[in-house]
Parts: sequence; C-alpha cells; structure tokens
Amino acid sequence: MRKTMITLVTALVLLPCALTKAEDVAAFSEQYMAVCTETREHGGQEYALTAWLDSRDAANEAAKEHERATRGHRWTLKTRQKPAYTIEPSRTPGAAQTLNSE
Repeated sequence: MRKTMITLVTALVLLPCALTKAEDVAAFSEQYMAVCTETREHGGQEYALTAWLDSRDAANEAAKEHERATRGHRWTLKTRQKPAYTIEPSRTPGAAQTLNSE
C-alpha cells in the first residue's frame, strides 16, 4: 500500500512537468536586464537601464526608450537564470530574510 501511494504521488508531481513544453519552462526561469553599452558615456562602464526583469518585452522597451532619449546609444539585453532564492529586506534592522521564489 505504501509503495503504491509513493508511486501515485510521484506520478502526480511529474505528470505536469512532462506535459509542459521545454520552451515554456525556460521562459519562466530566465530574467532580462537592459544595459547601455556606451561605456564612454557612462564613466567607463556599462550602464544598467533596468533591474533584472521577468519580461523580455519590458527590458526591450526600457532599452529602446533610452536609445530614443540619448540619440542612438547602443544597448544589449543580458540574460540570466532566475535565482531560486531571493534576499528580501527584513523587518528586523540589520537582518535579511531569504525567500523561496518557487
């Protein structure tokens, strides 16, 4: 009985993963940052135009707005895997709270 229950629970957990397209999973696990690559204009370094965003479209829009506002500055989108955990400010001074983002 216990072995059957473990098998059933495992199947219920894995089935939705098997039915999800790999591209959909990748889309949810990536984040994007718009960055201006005109280092001479920004003190010798690339300039982050956005924080890490879950939406590629939002990062693109911020980069295009910067390009319009600064007469043709070049930009790129950086991509990273979305972290499993994030650090949030704690209500207790001097402490941080770790949250599981999944």
